[in-house]
Amino acid sequence: MKLLKYIIPVLLLAQMSCKKDPFLYQKGSDTMYITSDNILSFKLLADTATRGVVNMYATVVGNSVPYDRTFTVEIDSSLTNVSLSDYTIGTCVIPANSYHATIPITVKRTLSSGLNIKTVNTIAKLALRFVPNENFGQAVANNSDNDYPTEVSIQWCDYLTKPSSWNGSITYYIGPFKQSRYKFIRDYTGITDFDAAGITVPNSNYVQDMQKLFWLQAVLMNYLSVYNATHTTPYMNDDGVTPLKFGTGLSV
Repeated sequence: MKLLKYIIPVLLLAQMSCKKDPFLYQKGSDTMYITSDNILSFKLLADTATRGVVNMYATVVGNSVPYDRTFTVEIDSSLTNVSLSDYTIGTCVIPANSYHATIPITVKRTLSSGLNIKTVNTIAKLALRFVPNENFGQAVANNSDNDYPTEVSIQWCDYLTKPSSWNGSITYYIGPFKQSRYKFIRDYTGITDFDAAGITVPNSNYVQDMQKLFWLQAVLMNYLSVYNATHTTPYMNDDGVTPLKFGTGLSV
């Protein structure tokens, strides 16, 4: 009887574990989900760059095996606005004994589709969807947190976009996001990501290092002052009419 008492809780625990993740313990074969980099801005690359790379990431939900496994993605034409000649998808393979793969997707700066990605708010989009094959079975329904996406949108443009690290603190102490303001910061300090620079806390409005933030504010104000003093026309904001400013509590 004691043995039975121990077996039942263990079986119940196993059943509860299976319910936590609908992907695990799926009958048939392993499956996977895919994610990708954020939007690529060609303005962050060299002016002479004609191609860029946006990575897609594949993650196996199931087992690793001692051999390479190909997987398949298809294009969702209803959410894609570029031509086949505007991009190249790398080899979709999960390496042996691995759960992960990074697939480079090479995209063109000038599009044969005619889309002008230099125009603000115009974004090139390539929608890819995972489809089952002989190595990876059909993914079950995703959860409400979208932890297991099976579709990604590869996006790129040729103007500066607001980085995720431009949070409320950067807006308050440096200024609201403007292409001209971001370009000045990039050109004069080399900073393109405030998280990576150790200034802001990822995915929040918090500051990681207040001294660095105040230093950045002072440096930018000084560089801007020098620029304006040595040029007949001050450094302009996006509208081409209002001079650019750096400081606390700016509205434009």
